[in-house]
Amino acid sequence: MCLSLQRAHHSYKRKTLLFVITQLLFNLTSTLTVNRLGDSDIKAKRRIELRPLTLPCFLNDVARISAPMINELTLYYLHKPNGEVMKLNLGKPSLARKEGLGEISKIVTKFVKNVRPIVKQTNDYDVFSLRKSVPNTFDTKVESMDPNEFILGPLGVEDHGNWVLSAYTKDLDDDWVELFQVISVVITEYLPANPTKPTLHPGDTFHLSFAFPVNGLQSCELVAPRSTFDRFFDRNLIETDTCGYVVPNITKNDKGLWKIIGVGNIVYETEVYLNVNKD
Repeated sequence: MCLSLQRAHHSYKRKTLLFVITQLLFNLTSTLTVNRLGDSDIKAKRRIELRPLTLPCFLNDVARISAPMINELTLYYLHKPNGEVMKLNLGKPSLARKEGLGEISKIVTKFVKNVRPIVKQTNDYDVFSLRKSVPNTFDTKVESMDPNEFILGPLGVEDHGNWVLSAYTKDLDDDWVELFQVISVVITEYLPANPTKPTLHPGDTFHLSFAFPVNGLQSCELVAPRSTFDRFFDRNLIETDTCGYVVPNITKNDKGLWKIIGVGNIVYETEVYLNVNKD
């Protein structure tokens, strides 16, 4: 069986990889219809896109999100990645709410032609874990929420992907306008690697994969150490469900941290430090 020869990208950073995944999710959103509502009398004359949000999360995390506030008559709808739509009961934020030691919430105002000013907190989202040892984390977060904020979670596999928040309001001409915001929930799960503590000699072959198969993998990527320049590798076609890679003819420059990123129902990652002994 022939193995395809590919080039490892050694200079990727975590932010770059997250950006690529987010862009993939965002591109898929352009094919969605996000204005299918139960209120059949709402027919938006204009659609205005707001700055998208990207939420890096882990399984079972909880996200707090602030919705844009125009006035008390604004209608809010949340579109899930599976196409379901739910109506949100949100209200005007208490802009004088204190956070911590007397700190007042900071806000930002966006102006759109022929639409009333759009007000939103600058700290417009927060992701926290229910597994942390801090007592009453969830209760504390809920009690400090403003009326224009809502919660997603605990997040599961089905929550990975693009959510769309739609806010419907009347403009200065009394026509309906839809303000929409894409919320990309990127859920990552860290898996053990195989092998866990590799030590090789120059000229050896390096085999790297997830420790067990993952259902539904759509793509895999190998990230080599920064010290490795112009590194080639073979994709192990026999182990497509474990993102298996074969790196031939190891050299001392291959010493360092190697990472595998697999994209399926969520994002899967693993990393190992390869030690290369001297001849």
